[in-house]
Amino acid sequence: RMAPDVIHLMTPDPAVMAMIRGAHAARIPVLYHELGTPDFLPELTIYYQQLREVLALCDEVAALSPGLARGFSETFADSPAASVLPLMVEPPPPATDSKAASHAVTFGFASRMEYGKGPLSLLEAFAQMRGRVEGVSLRMAGDGPQRAEATAYASVVALNGDCSWVGTYAGAAEKSAFMRSIDVLMLPSLAEGTPNCVIEAMAHGLPIIATSVGGIPETVSPEMAILVPPGDVTAMADAMVELASNPERRAAMGRAARARYDAFFSPRAVLPLVTDRYRRVVGRASDASPQHPWATSGSPSGRRHALG
Repeated sequence: RMAPDVIHLMTPDPAVMAMIRGAHAARIPVLYHELGTPDFLPELTIYYQQLREVLALCDEVAALSPGLARGFSETFADSPAASVLPLMVEPPPPATDSKAASHAVTFGFASRMEYGKGPLSLLEAFAQMRGRVEGVSLRMAGDGPQRAEATAYASVVALNGDCSWVGTYAGAAEKSAFMRSIDVLMLPSLAEGTPNCVIEAMAHGLPIIATSVGGIPETVSPEMAILVPPGDVTAMADAMVELASNPERRAAMGRAARARYDAFFSPRAVLPLVTDRYRRVVGRASDASPQHPWATSGSPSGRRHALG
């Protein structure tokens, strides 16, 4: 009834599948935007099986990075070929105060506490590295089904004095306050698309230690992040020791992170891609190409599907 020019839907759940069918029936063009990864966790399999049934009804499909777009197109070969639309993250609000200089190093986790995000692996790695470096702490933000197990594990290995639980922050100000309270962001996930928390850390000029899964290797660069294999606790602990012991490297990585955020994920970089994609889906493509590092990966390489 609202008669939109295009419907932009993200990540499969039953409501998205219903919206795709409804838009198709109403002859409204659909852009489906995959925010995850084709190497999805087993518990998500049913949703992607249902998505496969409706992808052919979409006018265009997009993923968050060139590699994720290729992977999605290979997994769903009978759907429109995926183009690239990166995440767009707002820059942080101005700092109201400056962080006091300190030799202590704080690592931070900001994600849902569930199996796929690897919070228990992080706690184990922190327990390993804490015996090798003094003056380190860990802040855990978020909640989820593994929160109780994580707090119990921290108690068993006597981390409680050096590990604090922030809970779920609400709004940009609390998120920014958390990011400004840490020195390194940790993300030990087993599967990811392009994680919001990584880009938010980049916007705050933070170095990152993460796993080399999904779209993370394309989201970051070697100048700003250390990537380790998923589930490799020793490699994660070694990376934490390296950054805890090297303030100059942390500072250089933080500068590189902010520069990459500006070029790849800021509104200035991404919004032209989004508006260009909307115009293209409704048949009003612009002659000028957006100037994004991944812009050439955003061109359609597969067939269009007519509605009706």
